[in-house]
This record gives sequence, structure tokens and C-alpha cells, in this order.
Amino acid sequence: MSIRFTAVKCPECGAELNIEEGRKQAYCTYCGTKILINNDNEHIYRTIDEAEIKKAEAEQIIRMRELDLLEKERAQAEKLRSQKVKVSAALAVAGTLMLCLSFMTGLGGAAGPEAYVFMTVGLIMLLAIAFIWNINRMK
Repeated sequence: MSIRFTAVKCPECGAELNIEEGRKQAYCTYCGTKILINNDNEHIYRTIDEAEIKKAEAEQIIRMRELDLLEKERAQAEKLRSQKVKVSAALAVAGTLMLCLSFMTGLGGAAGPEAYVFMTVGLIMLLAIAFIWNINRMK
């Protein structure tokens, strides 16, 4: 008794395959694709891997959420930068005014203690600006 083979082409890689007559399914020896065979005019059906489809959908959802999180982080960073600019401008103006007051009170020749207080407070305000901009770099 001889075995009869049917020539079939793999729907995935296009390889020519010889499959025993009467088989309902086979696997491509080259790429591993599952091939369902129907002998009604020898149709070949390609199976859909639903697990791969679900995996791709899940990966797409995860990527979209990652992009949303990155956008939120960027917006928060921009808001923080805007706040830093406003606070720095206010401290710069106040610190400069305090230094000007210290020089004005010390112009009479004998600088009193209030001149030193104004100068110290002004310098602290100007140093606070540097601290504000470098606070995230310290972490």
C-alpha cells in the first residue's frame, strides 16, 4: 500500500509542502504555521492567532498610557518651571531693593546695623534664587 501525498503551498512562507492525503491539518516544516486542509477542492485555511492579537492590543494600550503619563509629566514640569520663574523674579526684585536700601542707609559714612540687616536679607534673597533652580539637581 503506497501513501499518497498532496502538494500544498504554505500560506505564511510560500514553501511547497507534501502532505499525506486525508489529513485535516498539518504544520509547515519551515515556519511552523498551522495549516487546516479541507479536501473540498483542497482549500487551505490560515488560522488566526487570537493570543497574538490580544497581546498586540494590550501592548498598544500600554504604550498609549505611557505616552499619556509622559505628557502629564511634561505639563507638570512646565508648570513648575513657570512657578520658579515667577518666584525668582519676585526674589530678585526684593533682594535688589534690599541691597539698594543697605547702600542708601550706609551713604552717610557710618553704616548702622540696619544697613547690614538690609544687605544680609538682600543677599539671602538672591541666594534663594540659586537654591530654587538647583533643588531638583540635589536629589
